[in-house]
Amino acid sequence: MPVNPQQVPAGVRAAFLAGLEDALWDDAVLLAKLRHGVNKIEGVPLFTAGLNAIGSAFQNPKPDGWRLFLSTGGETVAADVDTNGAQPRMRGLSRGGKLGAVYAAFKAIRSDPRLASGSYEMRLVRIAGVLLEACWFKADGVGVDWVYPVVSGTKTIPPAELRLVSDVMSVLPGLATRFRAFDG
Repeated sequence: MPVNPQQVPAGVRAAFLAGLEDALWDDAVLLAKLRHGVNKIEGVPLFTAGLNAIGSAFQNPKPDGWRLFLSTGGETVAADVDTNGAQPRMRGLSRGGKLGAVYAAFKAIRSDPRLASGSYEMRLVRIAGVLLEACWFKADGVGVDWVYPVVSGTKTIPPAELRLVSDVMSVLPGLATRFRAFDG
């Protein structure tokens, strides 16, 4: 398999499940569906890079936690779990809307033929200063890194297209300069 699966740490998983209980306490039907499918939890490490580190966004991003997904019984939820404190804790929950389609795309991109010739670790990178969140396929040893923008606040880097990291990095410094111009 070109994209290596990653085991979600037990503490991260526990924080996600506790967060679901807290956030969905008033929706017994949804909570029961999700409890039934806890063995289907998937996750990807979450990294962040700020504007000051834009030139090395895909070289030295800061580990920031995990993005977890649970899709079962026709319901899909996603949450970020922060691992920077003493104990992991869930810091946001998304559900409904187009999340099922986003999750399906998240799973499907791992089978892209361009990833077949290498071995990759999948990560999620967020560069808040340029409104970019992307799946990052970090090559394990030999090969090139790939990026699949999930959210992009600019037409320069459209979402839903697998790109080489070098292509994305060529436009990030210019975007950072443009966004810094709006800082007060």
